[in-house]
Amino acid sequence: MNRVATIMLLATTAASASADLVQLEAFNNATVQPGGPRTGGSGLAFFNIEGSDYGNFSSYGVMQFDFSGIAATYDAEFGAGNWSVENDASFSLSQSNAFFTADGRVAFYSTMNNSNPFDTEPIYTPNGNSPFSNDYTDAMFMTTYDFVEIADGHEDIVSFGISDFADIITSGGVATFLIAEYDDAGVAATWAGFENSDFAGPTLSVEVVPAPGVLAVLGIAGLAGRRRRA
Repeated sequence: MNRVATIMLLATTAASASADLVQLEAFNNATVQPGGPRTGGSGLAFFNIEGSDYGNFSSYGVMQFDFSGIAATYDAEFGAGNWSVENDASFSLSQSNAFFTADGRVAFYSTMNNSNPFDTEPIYTPNGNSPFSNDYTDAMFMTTYDFVEIADGHEDIVSFGISDFADIITSGGVATFLIAEYDDAGVAATWAGFENSDFAGPTLSVEVVPAPGVLAVLGIAGLAGRRRRA
């Protein structure tokens, strides 16, 4: 194949290259009850969202993701500013069920507050309309999900748009997300936490794509390097 044909092939390949699916497990999660975050080994091994019907056991969930490793990897591969994330993303939550598990609807929120400690008592308001207003005053609604108990290890996939968090990902920042009851005081969604010994903790999936033309440039540079060494 001549050099011109090779360059055209590289450009075509770059234009049609598929995105990398990147999966990142939360580095921290908490089940926040009226008395504070659930402590001990169970507090990190399990991740429960229980409605206000459960009194002192009612809870919302917090999960945090650190994108520094993803940013470092793709900055090294494509160059800083030469890659982005597709808008469609998803959470994967593995069911870890208990005798009190109950079907119902929960809501997902985002917050820019990454500093609330997970091991001290927060101010908590257990009601369906504003379950964490005093803890996360900037909480922004994302989507809802109907939890249905199926079996331990079953993965609940929650899709959402990630455009509002794209800069956090590409800059290698930390993102915090919240889950709470949604018009369903009897829900008890029971998932695995990041220290669960049987199942993965909360996991976020995003698709990383290089900027247009980046792969072609990298391919041509590699070709030139090989020819210089020939």
